Amino acid sequence: MDRGSKSSGTSSSSGLRRGPKVKTTLAPPGDFIALGSKQRAVAAPLSDSTEPKPIIRKSVAGTKRDGLASGTAPGASLSKRSKLSSSHSFTPLGKGSESERSLHETLAVEVDSLDFVDDVLDCLDSGNDERVEGLLCGAVKHLRANRTRPDSVLFLALLYLAKLRPLVFSSEVVIDAFCSLLKRDVSYSYKSKGNVLVQTLSCSLLMAAFKDEESWPEAFIKVYMEDALGDRSWVDNEECKAFVDNILTAFNTKAPPKSSLLLQPGDTLKSYDTPSGSPSHAEDDKSADTSESAHRANTADLNNLPVLSRYHFLQDSVESLVLDIVKEQLTRRQSMDAISRNVLKLLLATCGVGEVRLLASQRLEMWLQNPKLMRPAQDLLMSVCLNCNQHNQTDVEVISHLIRIRLKTKPLINHYMLCFRELLNQHQDNLNTILKHTIYNELSTARNPNNMGLLAVIFQHFPDVAAKLLAQVFQDLLMNRDDYLRALRVLFREIVRALRHEINFPVFCQGLMVERKDSAYRDLEPALKERFLVSVVELVTLCVMLAVTPAVRESAQSRGDRRDVEALRNYQQQVALIQRDAIYWMYTTLPKMFKLGQNEYIHSLHKLLFMEQGESSHNKDNWPPEGERSLILRIASDVPLLEDTLIWILLMGLSKDLPLNAPDALELADHLVKRAAALGAETTDVLRVGRQEVIDMIFNLCAYRHPENITLPAGYTAPSLAISAMYWKAWGMLLILTAFNAQTFGQTAWEDYPMLRCFMENVMTSQYTYPPPSAVTKDNIDELRGQESQIAHLEKQHILEFESHLAAASTGAAISESNSLLLSQLMMMEPAGPARKPPKEVFEQLQKLNKLLHIGQMLCRSRKPDFLLQIIQQQGTSRSMPWLVELVQASESSLEVLPVQCLCEFLLHDITEEGEEGEEAKTEKLHKEKKQLKHRQLLGRLQTLLRDPNGNMETVQQVLSYFLKRLTSGQASVRQQAIKGLSVVLASPKEHQPEEDEDSDTEVAMDTEEDDDVTRKWLLQQLPSIALFDEVKQMVAETLRQACQVETEPSAISAYLQFLSSYMPAADMSRLAALVLDVGQLIIDRPTVMNFILPSESCRFDGADKTLAAILEIFTTYIMQARMPSKEIYSWSESQDQILLQWGSGEAATLHILVVQAMIIALTFGRPKGESCYQTLLDIWFTPDGSVPSAFLVDTSEEALLFPDWLKLRMIRANVDRLVDAALKDLEPAKLVLFVQSFGIPVPSMNKLLAALDDCLLHKHTGMDDAVLDRTYMAQLVKVQWLRGVSTGRSFYGWLSDSNADDVEMNPEEEKPVEKEGGALASVGPVKEKKEKEEEPFTVGSVRGAVARVFASELSGSEQQKQLRPLQRALAAEMRPSAATCSIAEELCAVMSGMLEGSTGAGFLASLHARTGASIPLFSVLCRIQKKSVSSVLTTFLEKIHLESKGIDSALSRFLETVMPAATSRAAGVQLSTKEGISQALAVISRASSGHELALKTIMDSCMDSTTGSSTIRSLVETLLSSPDTPMSGLLVDWLARLNPEIISLHSDVQIKLLFSGKAEADGDDEDHGSSLSQPYLLALLIHQGRYETLRRCISLLCDSPGVDDNVSPAAVLDFLSACVQIPKLWQGRDKKIPKRYKEENVLALSLMQLLSVVDFILREAEKTAEDSLNKRLSLLLRCCLGNKSLLQGVVKHLAKIIKLQKNKWQSAQRLLMLVYINAPSIRSYSETRGVLSTDPSCGADAPMQLDAVTHSMLTALARTDSAAEMTTANIKCRKMAACHPLLLLRQLPFIAACLKGRTQLNFAEFAQRRHLVLFISVLGMLELLQPALFRADTVHVHEVLESFFDLLQNYALDHGDRELVDIVRRFSQLLHQYMTLHPQQAKTCLQKHTELLQSLASLHTELSTLRSLVAGVSMSGEETAAISVMLSRPPSPWSASQMQPLKMKLSQLDSTTEIADLLRSLATISTRKVESLEFVLPELQALLFSMSTEVRDIAHDLVVRHVQHRPR
Repeated sequence: MDRGSKSSGTSSSSGLRRGPKVKTTLAPPGDFIALGSKQRAVAAPLSDSTEPKPIIRKSVAGTKRDGLASGTAPGASLSKRSKLSSSHSFTPLGKGSESERSLHETLAVEVDSLDFVDDVLDCLDSGNDERVEGLLCGAVKHLRANRTRPDSVLFLALLYLAKLRPLVFSSEVVIDAFCSLLKRDVSYSYKSKGNVLVQTLSCSLLMAAFKDEESWPEAFIKVYMEDALGDRSWVDNEECKAFVDNILTAFNTKAPPKSSLLLQPGDTLKSYDTPSGSPSHAEDDKSADTSESAHRANTADLNNLPVLSRYHFLQDSVESLVLDIVKEQLTRRQSMDAISRNVLKLLLATCGVGEVRLLASQRLEMWLQNPKLMRPAQDLLMSVCLNCNQHNQTDVEVISHLIRIRLKTKPLINHYMLCFRELLNQHQDNLNTILKHTIYNELSTARNPNNMGLLAVIFQHFPDVAAKLLAQVFQDLLMNRDDYLRALRVLFREIVRALRHEINFPVFCQGLMVERKDSAYRDLEPALKERFLVSVVELVTLCVMLAVTPAVRESAQSRGDRRDVEALRNYQQQVALIQRDAIYWMYTTLPKMFKLGQNEYIHSLHKLLFMEQGESSHNKDNWPPEGERSLILRIASDVPLLEDTLIWILLMGLSKDLPLNAPDALELADHLVKRAAALGAETTDVLRVGRQEVIDMIFNLCAYRHPENITLPAGYTAPSLAISAMYWKAWGMLLILTAFNAQTFGQTAWEDYPMLRCFMENVMTSQYTYPPPSAVTKDNIDELRGQESQIAHLEKQHILEFESHLAAASTGAAISESNSLLLSQLMMMEPAGPARKPPKEVFEQLQKLNKLLHIGQMLCRSRKPDFLLQIIQQQGTSRSMPWLVELVQASESSLEVLPVQCLCEFLLHDITEEGEEGEEAKTEKLHKEKKQLKHRQLLGRLQTLLRDPNGNMETVQQVLSYFLKRLTSGQASVRQQAIKGLSVVLASPKEHQPEEDEDSDTEVAMDTEEDDDVTRKWLLQQLPSIALFDEVKQMVAETLRQACQVETEPSAISAYLQFLSSYMPAADMSRLAALVLDVGQLIIDRPTVMNFILPSESCRFDGADKTLAAILEIFTTYIMQARMPSKEIYSWSESQDQILLQWGSGEAATLHILVVQAMIIALTFGRPKGESCYQTLLDIWFTPDGSVPSAFLVDTSEEALLFPDWLKLRMIRANVDRLVDAALKDLEPAKLVLFVQSFGIPVPSMNKLLAALDDCLLHKHTGMDDAVLDRTYMAQLVKVQWLRGVSTGRSFYGWLSDSNADDVEMNPEEEKPVEKEGGALASVGPVKEKKEKEEEPFTVGSVRGAVARVFASELSGSEQQKQLRPLQRALAAEMRPSAATCSIAEELCAVMSGMLEGSTGAGFLASLHARTGASIPLFSVLCRIQKKSVSSVLTTFLEKIHLESKGIDSALSRFLETVMPAATSRAAGVQLSTKEGISQALAVISRASSGHELALKTIMDSCMDSTTGSSTIRSLVETLLSSPDTPMSGLLVDWLARLNPEIISLHSDVQIKLLFSGKAEADGDDEDHGSSLSQPYLLALLIHQGRYETLRRCISLLCDSPGVDDNVSPAAVLDFLSACVQIPKLWQGRDKKIPKRYKEENVLALSLMQLLSVVDFILREAEKTAEDSLNKRLSLLLRCCLGNKSLLQGVVKHLAKIIKLQKNKWQSAQRLLMLVYINAPSIRSYSETRGVLSTDPSCGADAPMQLDAVTHSMLTALARTDSAAEMTTANIKCRKMAACHPLLLLRQLPFIAACLKGRTQLNFAEFAQRRHLVLFISVLGMLELLQPALFRADTVHVHEVLESFFDLLQNYALDHGDRELVDIVRRFSQLLHQYMTLHPQQAKTCLQKHTELLQSLASLHTELSTLRSLVAGVSMSGEETAAISVMLSRPPSPWSASQMQPLKMKLSQLDSTTEIADLLRSLATISTRKVESLEFVLPELQALLFSMSTEVRDIAHDLVVRHVQHRPR
């Protein structure tokens, strides 16, 4: 109470004095305490208003319902409240209506900022939406009341609520309330904007509420427009940017980039500016800062939101609203200066509206000129340009207004151009519109001075398109009735000048020459069309002249200085393109647009090509000016000629529809070609032509064509004639084209056109004659002239005959040479024919043309092809070429452009003339100095090319090759000239630099040297020193090899050989072999030269030893390489010149016989001085022990003669002991005698020769008698040799002198020469020895001791001979015919045989082969004794020693090989004509201890020589038949094979039995080998060695008779036939790679009877063998038929007969028939197969089948469910095969089961979508067609397929009732029902696993009786299984014949096509579900296919196709 009273007292006295200080309670945290006066703080109204008071809702509710158009009921959800209605009217400056203002103010509830958020959230939770709106409106009211300093707590509460519950701000009343905050408050002064914090808060709250809305209220636009036209307090505020940007989407305005705006940053209002008149307090600032910071954080998030289109559905109303406001602002009655900048800003923001752009464009010129509005007006101009992107009529008007804007200041003009640059990019049609309006404005009276600048902008950014559009504008103006040509010429010049010539003239001209097809052109009068053509031509020529820029003029005038010609080149290319397009326009477009006469057409052509007079180019407006006229015309005319331009002109002349005839076209083309060629070859591509069709076009223009009204006689063919003048002009044109296009035309012109080649050679050589110099020789000059005369005569006859026919058809006059008109004007046109002699005038023109255009120099500079080189090579080396000298001299500073061959030829020419200039006059000294200077330049050029380390290898090869090829010439002068040239070129440059004091005419240094030194120096010293020698040395070596064969200078050959030796290709065996062969030919074929340069006693050549050393090194390197096994890679020689050499050390080599002989000859020259390979080569060929390699022919393996007689004589003449010994080895006495008589044999060699003759007297007595014919002469010759110093030959001389030769033979040792160590004979005089005492007689007991002493002891050679002589004398006595016995010989054989068989046999045998000097004479005597006495002891021993010596390479082995056939001849006496003789021969052979093969060979040789060979063969065959497997049967088989290689050619009856006997089969042998083990071998011999006739006869013997002997083995016969098919000899010569379309050949060509025999053999074999032989023989049977249907049908008929008669082998026959069917299914159509073809699927299951791949591919395509079309096609194919050939498809059951696996794991929707269901339906259809054979197939595979269907039904059929699944259940149950009926036991095994599933399906589908009966059958017990087949029967078809009978009657009785069509449609509907119903009406449907009604035919056809697809047949 006290406190209350006190309080009241205080209150009452508050007005008199200051009350006491009262302690107040602190406000909650976050509250702001005002710092005003205490009177304001304690004012009663304020304290009362702080408490929220309830609002009476009764009065408000009605008001709300009245005031709101779409209010919500109380308690409704806040989110479902309607948005602000768009029906409010706009009232600027916040002056709204009283109803609007009172609505949200009436609903306002006083709010407490501290509890505001809690109150709102509580109301939302309780669903009191109206109070929420009241609280928000109260907050708005509070913010409006405190706009300058809003309550920060309430500010933050609203921001918090916007983040937490943004939808509370989306009600209509709340939106209206916050929009009222965005309007300007009239309580403030107009100039003061106040604090914008409240406005930015409102924008943020509204943005947060509508950020996810696509359609915003129209109220936002109204408040935006108001603020935009007002003070723009929040429109330009950065914090409201997101909200404003989303509002701006209503205008679809494309905002200019900020960089292009001209407004300054100070022009916009910054955020939170405090007005100058508002109070400022510290706490207010603090609260404001808090609010601002919180708001910035909130707006930062909102500004990051994307800007979306918010007024897409209110576009029309928005545009209407904006347009009304803009018009209101622009149509006020106020001056233009009074308009505010904000209006322009608003226009800038609303430029997306077309009408706004139009209104702005009409006033922009005025605003741009107002200084106050200049900057916003510029931004508005940019915005207008950026938003003209629709190109409608409004935009066209806007562009028109913009173009008419005239600006004066430079900044404005630049901005104006910038805006138009943006305008061009907004729409593709803007460019055309701007350009057209600009041109029209420029031609109008009110011309805008900015037009040219605007055109410059256009052409700068779109040069090509702008040029094309400008041409279209010009075309439109030219089609005007008024003549605009003069104005357009002036305008175009101004445009070009304004653009500074930066215009694409070719594109502009293309645009001018576009064909006009529009009605505006078609309706023109002919006169106007003609004027249009003339105007276009004038403008095109004007373009060409205007394109001449100052840079082009300057470049064209500075002809001498080519520093900057790029501008001129670009200009020429431009003009060339323009002319090309113009000619194409004249050829194709112009004839369609105009009809011109010839004069007008040619005039236009000439004008376009600048071929008219100069007056026509400036007669319109006197431009170009007179001072520049000639220069511009010259520049415009001197342009390149493009290929297309030339071709179009030629086609004009060939066309009959154009008014340009052929002569004019050719003249025009000739002029253009020459004009382009005059520009010079240095100009790039002035005359580039690549298509060779140009040649044919040019000649077609030259052709003479007779008048069409003249008919030539029947059968007469007019000759191909050409007009002479045009023909020669054409050749000139082609010559120019070839010169400028050598790479494309050159080779063709040179090879295919002789006349052109003649002209080319004329201009290149500057010799204008016919025939050309290169083609003329002394031998053919008369021939060429005669050929030309003959051609001219024939030409004259053809022309006269042709003219006679023409005259006969017209005037009838007789034509002769005197009155002929065509004879002087025509000539034969044969471009590819022989060259003709041109007239003199043509040569003169050609000379002038070459002088003007330098054609010859251009052709000479061509390197690909190189014409100059070809001329040089064609003229040869012996002819003078002065033109070449002139050519080189003309190329003063360009030697590098000439081919190196040309430089080399000039150098050779210069060298040749040096020797002829010795006596020249002194007046020519200057000329000589110049020539020498040129010579040094040229020589320096060549030396630089050769010695440059970085040079081109190809160039170096060309230089060297040019000189080196001349070394192979047949003329010595040419070779000498080449050597001089090489010595000069290869010399170091320093060697040819003249000294200063040296006379100018000093001779070249090489002239003073000797020729041999020169050759050796350039080849061996200078050539290896060049930079690229390693790359070219191989080429040099190849050339020098050839030069060696023709060179006659010894020093040169020596140098060549030394070079080849130094640089031979040791690593390349093939090249090395070629080198060795050439050297060998040189040695053998050219002995005179080689004897001169190789060392000998009479040789005086200095380099002989070096030459021989080089040759020896080549040979040694080669022989060592050849003996290496890895290097022996030689091909067989067809000339039989190669031999195989084998050395005793095991090495071998294949060499040419010529090379071998050359190596031996090289060895005969002896060892050269210095280092050499002589000893190495000598050791290789002649080892120290005296052995030489063995030689054999590589083709026949026969022993070759290594050393022929002439070579042995050469070896004997050598001073080399090894060569002499090798030559004398094994020489016959006749050869020795012959060699003794030869001249030139040195004394040591003659010593050995005569010593050899002395030795021969011991063994060759009879031979000596035959060898010496004149003993007196020979004795005198021996005496002469004794006089020379020879010491041997005493015995020989004594034999010659004494007639009793036996005495000399028995005392040969009286004058035996003394031997030195090593076997050489001593050169001593005659020595008389004392006669030894009489020796005791030699007895049989002395044989063993003599043999032991000779062969088993270490005696010297002389001691061996001494011990051997008694034995030789005894054997010689037994050899005489008077001798009765041969006891000593037999004892000798027995002793030696015993020693061979003893423990020392190997050593004794080695001693026999090592001591051939003793063993060979003994065996020679033994062979003679055996031949005389035929002793078995001797024969046995000789055979034994012969066999033991096999494989030992020695002289004894070779001796036995030659004498053994004579020793075994006794075996040849056995008679073999009977079996007894065969047995006797076998006995002889078997008794032979180790000589079976030799004895057999002897017997066979005797049989082959005798006349009883046939009987012997029969005896052999019978012997083999009687005892096939004896130990000697192999020998008999070999014997038979040698006597009768074809095995069966003589005695077929017994030989058939031998080859095809089947006894082994009868014995029960499982393997069919025939009668013996030799049978396969004999069959192989027959097949591989027999002739085809023999094989055919054998086949006939086996197969012709149907009842072949059962003893014949069918396996042997069939193997024989199979092998015959594959005989290798039959296929020799065929392609190894089988062609793609190869068709097999019927090799055997059996008849039907023979083929049936083969079938019987196959069946017999199948019955007797356990394995399946039918599969193995099937390929043979099919190969014999090979597509012959008659044979195949015969085989089928035969098998069917066997099957029907149930004969033996019928089961095999049935199986074979099945196999044939599997591989050839077409036999099913044969009538014979009906009833006999097995239906068992297991038959032939494992047999190979060609169609397996086909069926596999079809099933694979069916299983690919990703393609519906492929599945459909594959399903049809598979159904057809299942119906026609079920067995083929049953083979694929495992694959079908695999394809169905794993598909039922998906859900049914995906299963059906992926077409797996379609696959199962298709497979089920195939299974139905495969019945009943399906159930006889492999049970495992059938059950696997059925399991997949059970999985399908288990997963889908129980849960889904789709029609497809129901149909599958029905059909599958029928299939199982059939399975149960046919095979109940197997079916029950499968179905019992799924009994539960079947029962479920039966209960689900009660309508399926088949399923119920199937379930009943499965559930029966085992005893009732037998009754299943009786109980179950095939369920009746859903459609029976009786049910379809009414339908059949109607189809056959109805006549109306409409009724029939309706009935067929009904049937089609039925058949979609039950296709089987069509089977009963199929005949009627087939008849309806021929109905007259198209509709009936189509429906019937579809039904028949449906039936065929379901049930194919």
